[in-house]
Amino acid sequence: MEVCLKQLCGEPNLMQLPPSESLPLLDVHYEGVLAETSEVFDTTHEDNTVFTFELGQGSVIKAWDIALKTMKVGEVAKITCKPEYAYGSAGSLPDVPPE
Repeated sequence: MEVCLKQLCGEPNLMQLPPSESLPLLDVHYEGVLAETSEVFDTTHEDNTVFTFELGQGSVIKAWDIALKTMKVGEVAKITCKPEYAYGSAGSLPDVPPE
């Protein structure tokens, strides 16, 4: 596996507007899935909430900071990454084990 892989899912994006320094605040829906077990460990889909964060501030896993800066409004993607670009050797217990 490469360090971080972004695969587009579904139809092309709705707007050609990527995040930028002047527009760094993102609202996303997501589903976190463990690669080894396919277990969903976190999601915004169950209660239809939105997760809001500022891109490039280290408040999310590195894979998100890398992949989401290439995405456009309305785009849907599957992001797969090595542990060091997610929760690493510490994990995010109890839901995400180390590595």
